[in-house]
Amino acid sequence: MASGPPGGARRQVWTRARLGHAGASDRQTTAPVSTYAARSRRLVAVTSDRIDPPTRAPQASNASHPARRVAAVVCAAQAAVMAGFGLYGLLELARGQATDTARVLTESVLILLFAAGMGLLAKLWLGYSSWPGTPTVVWHALLIPVIVEMFRAGQWAVAGSLTVAVVLAVGATIAARGTSTD
Repeated sequence: MASGPPGGARRQVWTRARLGHAGASDRQTTAPVSTYAARSRRLVAVTSDRIDPPTRAPQASNASHPARRVAAVVCAAQAAVMAGFGLYGLLELARGQATDTARVLTESVLILLFAAGMGLLAKLWLGYSSWPGTPTVVWHALLIPVIVEMFRAGQWAVAGSLTVAVVLAVGATIAARGTSTD
């Protein structure tokens, strides 16, 4: 004879992590309610019948907030440009055109690591976390001395594009405050 709740009713529990994000495979068949007294921190709802996850009214996702998308695009564009420079250095190294192998290799690897970090920030901006805000602002604040020196050197196109990137990224970060779920 199968052990389970009296009357053959199947019980299910929905944890906070699963609430609203559960599919049919995420349902847990559980024992009677009395066994859950010790685990009440995980308990959200227990029923004696099969239930579907609670439905929510359709609302705009925080991840689709325009400011978050702008920050993601700026970070992705910077990641692509940095990756291009890193790969260009490795390409010169492979062709034998590099004057100092160790320097070019070190610079290329470092640039590619920063490109990967910016790519990760771009991905995180498309999610629900507020975590990418601080590193985005710090990175763009560190670009301000670079912008100043580019203007002094007469590199107007580079300085102008970096200025636009800094203003867009920091502005988008400020505008996106409060759109995360953590």
